[in-house]
Amino acid sequence: TGTPAGGHVELGAGAWHTRRGAVDYASGLLSNRVAFYARVYDQSTDSYREHSGDMSHSGFFSGGYFGDRNIVKVTAIAGQEHSQLAYDASADSTLLRDRRDNPLSPDERDDFGEQLGSVAYTRLLDPRSSISTTVYGVSATGYYDVISGPTDRYHLDFWWNGLMSTYSYRGNHGRLDIGIHAANYHRDHYDYTFPDLTNRVYSNRGIKREASSYVKGSYDVGPVSLFGDVQARYAWWRYVPDANAGIAAQSISWRFLNPKGGLTWSVTREFSAYASYGVNGREPARNDILAGFDNLDTSNVAFVGRFDRVRPETPHDLEAGVRYGGTRLSVDADVYDMEFRDEIAPIGQLSYLGLPLRKNVPASTRRGVEATLTWRPTPALTATANGALSHNWIAAYTDDASGVTYHDVPPLLTPKGSSNQRISYAAGRGFRLSLEGRFN
Repeated sequence: TGTPAGGHVELGAGAWHTRRGAVDYASGLLSNRVAFYARVYDQSTDSYREHSGDMSHSGFFSGGYFGDRNIVKVTAIAGQEHSQLAYDASADSTLLRDRRDNPLSPDERDDFGEQLGSVAYTRLLDPRSSISTTVYGVSATGYYDVISGPTDRYHLDFWWNGLMSTYSYRGNHGRLDIGIHAANYHRDHYDYTFPDLTNRVYSNRGIKREASSYVKGSYDVGPVSLFGDVQARYAWWRYVPDANAGIAAQSISWRFLNPKGGLTWSVTREFSAYASYGVNGREPARNDILAGFDNLDTSNVAFVGRFDRVRPETPHDLEAGVRYGGTRLSVDADVYDMEFRDEIAPIGQLSYLGLPLRKNVPASTRRGVEATLTWRPTPALTATANGALSHNWIAAYTDDASGVTYHDVPPLLTPKGSSNQRISYAAGRGFRLSLEGRFN
């Protein structure tokens, strides 16, 4: 509500014929206590890999009534994306000749649209406490094409709705939040084979329901703030096969208790240090449970096996860091040690669609350091850099195809180093120029 009235126009261009533009407008707080904000965005790019272009556009709206004790906010988002596919890997020998190689066909594309809407109500009970409730709904529909002999068009349609409610208390030395969340999700999977885009080859549905509650609090003891939270979560998933699949529906459920605790020490007004430790369980995804298959029937159900074949993973996360916020320079840096038990990790195999398959590895580790630095030599010029260095390894896993056991190997998709850099200059009259770079 403190946003001044006005709008912005943003235009950007980059390598690989990248173009993007955005327009937004904020009303500010009107005399009737109503405020709103709207933004539209459009982007197109050829992308780095061959025939991996993308065209996308979206719209966002948020508005509400901001009374003395009652606040009502409405949020809506809608977007559409048209992309050429580039998820499959190229052989090393090919990449030596052409770093931009894409083994997928230019005709393999996807087209997805998604919409989100929510209504949130907040009641200020007194100067220290409030209660907020949000109901939301998300829907999406779209398809992607895969050429594997015949060309298949795989469709995904989903609907997700839920409710969240939180009680918050803010005291002189302590803070407390108590919340609940319940959600219902279902997604339909169906397939057509070109040129027949009328009669479905199959149709199946996944249904997921979950409920969780949490307590989160902190308490200040002089310059030290102690904090902790715990979440209890229950999730249930059911697979409903095609009517002609010849198999029965199956379901599986999981229960988690996720605690976290730590402290923050405010050494000076500009400088602070923190440390935390937490455990957070996570269940396998549909693709993990179904071994990469989009549809189950009598031909593959025995190969897939029991739904509990892939177990939930449990990372134990220990972190420590420092923050410095000066007038011209700010620094945020931390070190971390994540010890996984039964990590659900990609281990190199691909599904028949070319998607990476994952399995449990008994023990794995991720250790590293992350840092973000922001320098403001003048009010108009800002330079920001963030980077990460890490050492990651899987203690041991056995390859299903060969039966060979590997020890102390790096996991896929975990680069040892990455960084992002940005220089931004406020040119005046609402204009801003930015230069960005990325390294992986």
